Amino acid sequence: MQTEDRHAARAARMLVSGRETQSLVALVGRAALVSVDTPTSHPIEKERPLRHEGYRRLVASLPCMWCGRQGRSNHAHENAGKGKGMKVDDRRAMPLCVDDMGKHGCHTAFDRYALIDGGREAHVELGKQMANQTRQLIRAAGKWPKGLPMWQETETE
Repeated sequence: MQTEDRHAARAARMLVSGRETQSLVALVGRAALVSVDTPTSHPIEKERPLRHEGYRRLVASLPCMWCGRQGRSNHAHENAGKGKGMKVDDRRAMPLCVDDMGKHGCHTAFDRYALIDGGREAHVELGKQMANQTRQLIRAAGKWPKGLPMWQETETE
């Protein structure tokens, strides 16, 4: 019985709210509910980076590009063009090893700009070089995934 009372009370509150909203719309008119402002700027086109699970798995199966450790790599994207919640094209990646208990792997060091001196800029260049080496290695081994367009070196990097 209590549940039915609560539901009835809620329905009554919703009806009152609806009537109040209806009277407001009648006072200001429907035009007030639709924005007629023109945008002050043009939309920014976002790059649509290619995603390919097969390529990511293939890269992760390779030994770490930095230290050579086998069996503990993952697909690490270049740092150029990344931002919070944004990744670059999957073909712009290299295999870097993951963290182990108590020890940071090369992927973490790369993302923290700690593999080499020079900070972010040096790691951007290092990432481009390692991603290029990874693509060349995969092509040379004849393992480039079917249906995945080849990376063109002239593409945005």
